Amino acid sequence: MSLPLTVAFDGSETAAAAARWAAAYAAATGAPVRLLHVRPPLDQGPEPLRPRRPDVEIDATDAMARTAAELSRVHPGLPIDATTQEGGDVADLLCRAADRAGTLVLGTRGAGPAALVLGSVALAVASRAESPVVLVPPGTAGAPPDREVLVGVDLAGDCGPVLSFGFEQARCLGVRLHALHVWRAAGALSAAVHAGPGADPREVEGHVLSTELAAVQAFFPGVEAVSEEHDGVPAWVLPPATEKASLLVLGRRRRRTPPARLGPVVPAVLGRTACPVAVVPHR
Repeated sequence: MSLPLTVAFDGSETAAAAARWAAAYAAATGAPVRLLHVRPPLDQGPEPLRPRRPDVEIDATDAMARTAAELSRVHPGLPIDATTQEGGDVADLLCRAADRAGTLVLGTRGAGPAALVLGSVALAVASRAESPVVLVPPGTAGAPPDREVLVGVDLAGDCGPVLSFGFEQARCLGVRLHALHVWRAAGALSAAVHAGPGADPREVEGHVLSTELAAVQAFFPGVEAVSEEHDGVPAWVLPPATEKASLLVLGRRRRRTPPARLGPVVPAVLGRTACPVAVVPHR
């Protein structure tokens, strides 16, 4: 990640954990870190919390300053910036921040009053942003950056941008890329139809996966890559593989008409992954 990693910060411990992950990741890749606190309008958020909003905002700002100081101590020399934006819809501001920064990092669940605002929009931002969004579920911030980058490949979509993002992260971290495609009966039927009568669906999908992987790897000649196909359901196959990964990369199809959606795999994986999950939009 050559552009800054921007961490959405709401004052919760989950946001602080996401910031710690981003700092460790940035230290390994050479990217700077930016902590961003979005101060929503007074009429936004749960109504019972609105009278407490000034105190909540002060707490969040103080927590962001403490976290920035902690990251500077742990990672001397790492460029760290902390800033606050005011006004407007939180999700919209974060989406714009993601598009400007290149990659936005969010904890997927906060704790305490402030987290009710940001925590409710994390998945919404991941489903709407035009740039990659990294989601850091509780318990995943300690994933070591020297592990492989795992890419969940959906051959039914445009997997080029997803693989490209994965290769770029693997290159920056100096680790290998592991492309994992989950073989499903529906996908196999589609592959057999396109390949013609008598075709072995597994061989067809295996050939497609190898071709897609080789096409992207040509732009990253120094990155080792392995591919694997597995029977089952992505939501169950992918999480065990994350035990050996620093980052799981998944795709999200852009929709021509609203509402934007993440699809079923990302939310299902978030509750069981051992590492953060990058969501990459594609056609």
